Amino acid sequence: YEAGETVFRKGSPGDAFYVVDQGKVAVKIPRLRILSRTVATLGPGDFFGESALLSAEPRNATVAALEPTQLFTLIADDFRFILGENPSAAEEMRRIAAQRKFVSAHSK
Repeated sequence: YEAGETVFRKGSPGDAFYVVDQGKVAVKIPRLRILSRTVATLGPGDFFGESALLSAEPRNATVAALEPTQLFTLIADDFRFILGENPSAAEEMRRIAAQRKFVSAHSK
């Protein structure tokens, strides 16, 4: 992704899980009609996209590259398969998703 390019928008379907390999992304929560608030900046080794996959709800934030960024992508079916094979990883992923959802809900 190039700087400024959107990875996904709030409200879009959860179809993949992402891990930042290189670069940085901003996680933004839209406010009002034209404004948004950055709730997280993620860099190499960080991940995102798990909330929509775990909840089967639309994306709860918009994610955009802040600089040239390379992401590893795991499609939804593979993400669910891996978590099904690794209960401890699934539980940790649910914990992180719940924490992020709390931050998102309280950042309006």
